Amino acid sequence: MEYLRIETSTELFRVRPEEIAYIKADGNYSTFFLIGGFTKTLTFQLHYMEAALNSLQGNTFVRVGRSLIVNKIHIRSICVPEQTLVLGGKEFGSFLPAIKVAKEPLQSLKESLKGSS
Repeated sequence: MEYLRIETSTELFRVRPEEIAYIKADGNYSTFFLIGGFTKTLTFQLHYMEAALNSLQGNTFVRVGRSLIVNKIHIRSICVPEQTLVLGGKEFGSFLPAIKVAKEPLQSLKESLKGSS
């Protein structure tokens, strides 16, 4: 079982990639939103998180705009006109609230998912 491990000078955060719904950036901070409602904020910029995720085998994460990385396995719906992305599902107990995303990155994400399972 593979884990994403992020270490700071004072703590170690370890999580299975499939538990991550999305990661949202706010300046030098990245907040992990996990299935089940748990969140964890770490003092790392999003590009560091993106590099760590890209090192995983079978990477299912995609960067959507400047401040958001989503796990493609949790995408349930994309609505380009409303600029929303919904993640989650019954297998995790619930859907997460819709996330606002700019139209261009959302359209690109929609196109990239058309042929995938």
